Amino acid sequence: MTSSCAVRRKLAEEFATAARLYAESAIRLACSERSAVDYVYLRAQTIEAQGRSDVAFRDFNEHVTSHRCEETIACRRED
Repeated sequence: MTSSCAVRRKLAEEFATAARLYAESAIRLACSERSAVDYVYLRAQTIEAQGRSDVAFRDFNEHVTSHRCEETIACRRED
């Protein structure tokens, strides 16, 4: 179902992008055969990406749980 709420769609897109970037960063870190300095840099990037993903999820979740529209009620009925 596509949401009619523009804010919800925007937050969902931001969360999806942040989660994808976190996953890509984690893969680079896990597969890295680089020097210790590069590892530290990749680790820091992964931690930052995880933080952005966590914030994006929180923002999305807070918006969805604060909704009082029919769309949210319909989504809950489908679950």
